[in-house]
Formats: sequence, C-alpha cells, structure tokens
Amino acid sequence: MGQKSNSNILRLGINDNYWSSKYLGKTSEESTFYVFQDLEIRKYIDRFFHLHGLLVDKCFINRSEYALSISISYFNLLHSLSEIEKVNNKLALDFLDKDTLSKKSENLSVLDRVEDIKKNYNRKAFKKKSFLLSKPFLHKLIGCLNVFLKNKLKIRLVIQNVNKSLSVRLTNSDVVEFRKIVTQLRVYSKSSFFKETFNILTVVIKNQASSKLLSEYIALKLSSMKRHNFFLTFLKRALTLLIGSNFSSIKGVKIKIKGRFNGVPRAKPRLIQIGEIPLQMLNSKVSYHCSTSFTSNGTFGVQLWIS
Repeated sequence: MGQKSNSNILRLGINDNYWSSKYLGKTSEESTFYVFQDLEIRKYIDRFFHLHGLLVDKCFINRSEYALSISISYFNLLHSLSEIEKVNNKLALDFLDKDTLSKKSENLSVLDRVEDIKKNYNRKAFKKKSFLLSKPFLHKLIGCLNVFLKNKLKIRLVIQNVNKSLSVRLTNSDVVEFRKIVTQLRVYSKSSFFKETFNILTVVIKNQASSKLLSEYIALKLSSMKRHNFFLTFLKRALTLLIGSNFSSIKGVKIKIKGRFNGVPRAKPRLIQIGEIPLQMLNSKVSYHCSTSFTSNGTFGVQLWIS
C-alpha cells in the first residue's frame, strides 16, 4: 500500500501554481529552520483565528533578512458576532499609535486593511459601523509572533475579510439564477447552517483556490452537530446546483470524509464527487486540503479537491 501524499506538491511550479511561502536560506541548516518556523507560525495563526470565530482562507508568508510579511484572508462565522459587539468603532490602524505600543513591540510595522462585514447576517448587531479586528486582537497576535521570533524581525500584516461583497461579484442575471437555486433548497432554510454554508460556497465557487476554507468549515460543522448525514446531503445538493450554474468558475469538487457518522459504532467512508476532477494530470490546476474534525465519537478526516 502506497503512502499518502499531498497532491499540491507535484503541481508546484506548474500552471502558475504559487508557493505560499518565500524565503532564502544561506545554508541548508538555516533553510530547515525557516521551514520549521513557517509551519509553527501557520499553526498559531490558524488556531488564533479559529478561537475568535474566524476561518483562515489564505496565508502568504514572505521572509527577508530583517522583516517578515504575512498576508491573511479570513472568513468570519456567525458566532463571531459576539466578538464584534465588544469592538469599539475605531480603526485597527490606531494600533500604530506610539502611546499604545509597548516597549517590546516598538519595531513593528503594521499595515492592516480591515473590511466591513456583511450586514445580511444580523442587522441588529450592526447599528454602528464596527470593525472586527480591534487593538487587543492585533496586539495579542503580533505580540505572540514577536516573542516567538525573539524580537529579531519587523512584522508586517495585511489582513483582508472575504465576506465583503466586493470579493464575490454577481451580475444581474447571475443573481436571478442564484435566487432560483436558493428556492430549490428552501427545505433546509430553517437549519442553522443554511445561510452561512451558502456564503462560503459562493466564495468557493468564485475563487478556485479556496479548498482550505471549505474543508475547515466542513470539519467545524461535523464537530458541532449530530445530524451529519443531513448536513452532507444538503452540501451535495447545493454544490450540484452551484457548480452547474453559469456563474461557477470551477469544474468539479471531490470530498472524501471518513468517520462515525451520526455516532454509529463503526467508521465508514463517504465520497461526494461533482463534476470533473483530473487528478492524474499534472498540468491540471487542482486545489487540495486535508482537515481533521474532533468529536465526542472520535475524529473525522476531511479531504477536499477543487479543480
């Protein structure tokens, strides 16, 4: 039996597939150390955003001799609204004020692009113009990174919210077709995951390289609900309708999940495949990600391919 590997490794450098990390080590030992730091920074960012009700979509790290640039795009979930109400109305760029910076973080240079959050979730929570990333949020994030790097590098952050309407644009004809799709799935409209899942699927359909966002969201939902089959049935029907629409920019999706669905005694695999997934061709552009869901009945493994 062959060992499993990440399919993105074979396609890097082909068909404009990008490297999410860029650095240059002077020696082989230094390059290995940079790889270790890169993995630890990514783990911390994913965990930190997840605890605040956010899912990291993309994370690019560019390292130079004296600076570290990190670009993050995230998706805010519904339960992150409780955090939004605590945020004041000031911009996160006020974090650059000298009075608010501690002595340990005087070498930081922050460029934060904070986007407004869509008001279609809960308009009562948006009576005033609020910003998700407050000064305590940024202070804790950069402060921990600065401690991990031992104050040796200047940290530059570029943060973007993919919930903003400009990130996914639909024409008038596409909006009409999108409403028809929502009408066909009105049976699930009373479910708690209905609106949030549709928002994430729309981002995935328009942006091909969003496999991490969708796989992390599926893993999160599997750990928080007991009716797994009900959610996966809705997910399959929604993906079938959205991929077959005129505004879809992807060719197909393949989802492989293995675990104890609905708490059954034995784990079983489940495969959802819609459209074309040319996994045997190296020149095909495929986005892949693997996530793990931790539940009271064990773990679920979620593998996702988008072409």
